[in-house]
Amino acid sequence: TTLKQIFGVLFIISGLVLFFTIRKCKNIKNPMINSMRLLFDFTILATVSNLITLFSQNFTISSIFYSLFFIGIDGIIFFLFFFTLYYINIQISKKKLKLIFFTIFSADALNMLLNIFFGHAFGIKEIIYNNSPYLLADHYLLYNVHLILSYAVLGIVFLLLVYKAFVSPRIYKLKYLSLLIAFGIVTIADAFYVFLHLPIDFSVILFSSTGVIFYYITFHFMPHALIERSLSLVVENLDHAIIFFDNNGNCIYKNKSSEDLLKKYQNIGIIPEYNTLEEWCNNSLLK
Repeated sequence: TTLKQIFGVLFIISGLVLFFTIRKCKNIKNPMINSMRLLFDFTILATVSNLITLFSQNFTISSIFYSLFFIGIDGIIFFLFFFTLYYINIQISKKKLKLIFFTIFSADALNMLLNIFFGHAFGIKEIIYNNSPYLLADHYLLYNVHLILSYAVLGIVFLLLVYKAFVSPRIYKLKYLSLLIAFGIVTIADAFYVFLHLPIDFSVILFSSTGVIFYYITFHFMPHALIERSLSLVVENLDHAIIFFDNNGNCIYKNKSSEDLLKKYQNIGIIPEYNTLEEWCNNSLLK
């Protein structure tokens, strides 16, 4: 019971964080934001459904919300895939591809929805874990279609991010590696839940936190980081010596031209040859 309560609170927090992140998305003008907002919507559906199945002791209610949970997963993976295509700026016809993937995932979502009435994809079984009863989805053959589809698309997303991280210039690698790491963690956690038959799907919490990380990296961290990195490269390659001091007069940055200027002054005897650039920068004449 205590374990259920802990995860129940975590699911509620995850849902609230996603809700407020969705509200933040409304203020952003970017082609990727629609895919991200819809990804968050389906993550909330999966989180709420998982919360209800966690505490449910009714087989019918559990069957309904497990179906909604799997539909939520379909939506998450669908919009994650197209968010990734926008994010890596792959040059393909997204309109036709979206129609194909929409048809496939809609069919899978319908399969999960019809399970409420026919019970053909999964059933509900009761297990006892740490002296507490849990109603879990008992997967049948048709559920494996959902599983294979999900992991196949996740695998494509993973490979796309790996490819872009490998071929992109160094300045852009962080853009893809940061998402790749977060994506890898949540995929591994989900695999642990599926294949170890754990009673609580904690990967949903990671989906929520990873979604927020994606949002922050995509629309806040990376734009500022790229600007700072670009300006740094410009300053570093200027022909003029650039030296920055903090408010205590200590040198905190110097570009390559500063090093060249030091050597020039040493060669003509303006400053001693044993002086390092740091010592020269901290000379009172420069402050």
